[in-house]
Amino acid sequence: MPEPLRETVLEPGTAAGVSRRRFLGAVAAGSAGALLAGGALRGEARASISAIEQAQADALAEEDFWSKVRREFLISDELAYMNSGTLGPMPKPVYYAVVDGYRALASDPGRENAR
Repeated sequence: MPEPLRETVLEPGTAAGVSRRRFLGAVAAGSAGALLAGGALRGEARASISAIEQAQADALAEEDFWSKVRREFLISDELAYMNSGTLGPMPKPVYYAVVDGYRALASDPGRENAR
């Protein structure tokens, strides 16, 4: 095997140059340290958990909002329309108002010009 390639091959039983034994030892040491420091950090952990739970609740509320917004458009859920600078998908109330306006103009072209 050429030397440059040999240098990049890892030894069996290792990942990224770390043996399983060394990895498990580091995990065990970290876990033991976390358990010993647990009393001092318990309050901070609870505060962090509360903040995470609140962020999750906020994200769910935001997702509900955007789901309602998405339902206002006729575009397929499989598409993402990215060009909002020109004509394109519009909310259903706007679409129906435009259609009604065109229908009124088509049935009485003079009515819109009489103003």
